[in-house]
Amino acid sequence: MNRPRIFKAAPVIFAATTMVASAWASELPETAKAPAAAMEKLSALQGAWKTTTEIIDQEGVWNEQAVNHVSIESDFRGLLLTESETERLSGSEESPQLKIDYTYDQYREVYRVSVIDSGWGIMDIYEGALEAGQLTVTNIKSDTSFPLDDGGQLHFRLQIPVTGNKKVVNINLSTDKGVTWRPFYRVTYTRMAKE
Repeated sequence: MNRPRIFKAAPVIFAATTMVASAWASELPETAKAPAAAMEKLSALQGAWKTTTEIIDQEGVWNEQAVNHVSIESDFRGLLLTESETERLSGSEESPQLKIDYTYDQYREVYRVSVIDSGWGIMDIYEGALEAGQLTVTNIKSDTSFPLDDGGQLHFRLQIPVTGNKKVVNINLSTDKGVTWRPFYRVTYTRMAKE
């Protein structure tokens, strides 16, 4: 039986296509190399984590709000990290879910973190730097603040340790556009063992 030539060539075409696709996926364009190198410095954030979120009351006592499992994964050939809740272990069902994206802007030389929640739907944009193993970002420049009833604004600062299997992310608030900061939330991340 004679097969059309296309069928005879199919394995060769498939192999060539696979090799080209693999090479393309591993080769970053020149324009992406600087942000990829910057994002590599955050690679220790990747993985599965158990998080415990606490809020501080007026007496300075920390109170547990929620315990979750979250996953932090790399995407776009290492140019993006995305954090998503995978399981809620405790806490109110009304407590909003968060989706957090981490990127690096090579032209402004800043890390950028976007946070969106299922409660208010506001995408909060943070910018800052990585120094001494901690990513510190604020929403001062973007002014994606939360309005207060008295006409004021709440701005936030995130202090994110990059390394370690257990770490505490501090979330501070400011009512004076970053002149002063005070504790608001803290989230303890504990790396989960691979199954």
